[in-house]
Amino acid sequence: MCIDGDNAGHAAEFVNAQLHTLHKIAGDCVSHYESQDIDRSAHPGYDFALREYYYKSKTSHPIKFEFGVPHVEFVCNHDAILHLTIENVTVVSSVETSETTYSGNGLFSSGTAQ
Repeated sequence: MCIDGDNAGHAAEFVNAQLHTLHKIAGDCVSHYESQDIDRSAHPGYDFALREYYYKSKTSHPIKFEFGVPHVEFVCNHDAILHLTIENVTVVSSVETSETTYSGNGLFSSGTAQ
């Protein structure tokens, strides 16, 4: 790995360290602005997106996705897989002021609705 020219392991460690740090920073931003009434969907970049992502449109209810720490896996040559884990999804009803949260694994196969 170190002297045979295969530096994929080094690249994966480097990228994963960056993703971990950016996820932590996004979590800090979420915590800092949690009590403030700001439109997070207007800030989809590094500010919040690696921790949570809001989707709003004029025709659907707002949806909030919360993510676990992402990581990259290099499979061969220049091919990589980006792993994203969805921890929670919250759908906010605009007619009522209720929220429905789905929790579970990335596929929500064992998730629950609250």
